[in-house]
Amino acid sequence: MNTVEKIKILGSGSKFDACSCTPAMRAEHGTKHIGDTLGCAITRSATPDGKPISLFKVLYSNVCSFDCTYCPNRTGCSKQKTTFEDTELAAAFMKLYIQNYVEGLFLSSGVMKDPDTTMEQMLRSVTLLRETYQYRGYIHLKIMPGTNRDLVKQAGELADRLSINVEAPSQDRLTDLSTIKNLKIDVIRRQRWMDSQHIRSGHSTQFVVGGAGESDWEILRMAHWEYKNVGLQKAYYSAFKPVESTPLAAKKHVPVTREVSLTRSDFLMRSYKYSLADIHGILDDDGMLPQGDPKFHIALNEFDRPVDLNDLSYEELLRIPGIGHISAMRILRLQKQHKIRSAKQLHTMGVVMKRARPFLKLNGHAQTALTRFAR
Repeated sequence: MNTVEKIKILGSGSKFDACSCTPAMRAEHGTKHIGDTLGCAITRSATPDGKPISLFKVLYSNVCSFDCTYCPNRTGCSKQKTTFEDTELAAAFMKLYIQNYVEGLFLSSGVMKDPDTTMEQMLRSVTLLRETYQYRGYIHLKIMPGTNRDLVKQAGELADRLSINVEAPSQDRLTDLSTIKNLKIDVIRRQRWMDSQHIRSGHSTQFVVGGAGESDWEILRMAHWEYKNVGLQKAYYSAFKPVESTPLAAKKHVPVTREVSLTRSDFLMRSYKYSLADIHGILDDDGMLPQGDPKFHIALNEFDRPVDLNDLSYEELLRIPGIGHISAMRILRLQKQHKIRSAKQLHTMGVVMKRARPFLKLNGHAQTALTRFAR
């Protein structure tokens, strides 16, 4: 099998891993290297002018000895199997990079013989990129569950971001997805090791939403714990989709709207300092998030009447839907003169009026009665 054929198979196999590239805070000196650590490694999926960010996102191998019930790479699966050679992967990436097809690397893999053997081969490819090709651009490297500490340390020295998938919010839930993985030992322990290394762009994880029948509350509670206890930089949420030839092939797919609600709730916790209690207050009896924007639903719980923006603190402004960090700062600059008077004025400051309008009182007049939105 040639390299192009491998890329087609192993590139397709990586689609289940969510990621975004982030800046590598690395200072490079001299001119004898390839790759700009900041030019391609940004936090968004597009540059300010709308150009997409391209990662070479691929598996090292789709051979796997693990038995994850949702995964097409699981042991015993009849899917066509293949593996890169370390020199082959490094050369393929550099060819794509030099021709300006890609701007960084996201490398994951199935667990071949065992976690350490797999990581050693992945690291040989990455070492070739860094030392032989002098590539200094963005690399996101997936850590295999159960990898030994020395290899995790080596990965942290070579990559800009590391990640390892939690997949489920508890050991009981994870057991429904895999009989091999131990959440505390194989995953969380590795996250603690990554946290102690102070990886350039931190480390991330991913949940398989709905794969084990867990509630939104279980997932968000676990994500919150990880942010507080293992230095997690970001959690991703991937709605379960059944895959042919796997034990969960007959299981119903999870709507993408649930993935979106979890992502938005997670963002509120990370960026806006919302508490778990805030999130818990909008859940239904089954621990599931309501349809729509969670910030809007929390605001309905918090505000019993429209408010005057001239009277609010920065933290209070951020609790209003449609107001973010930048627009809140702009509002604060005008508060002292009580010059916030019109919806048009707020719109020019970046407030999303469609979302904010029900909660606002301008020039003494409410825009919309909040009771209209009562659940």
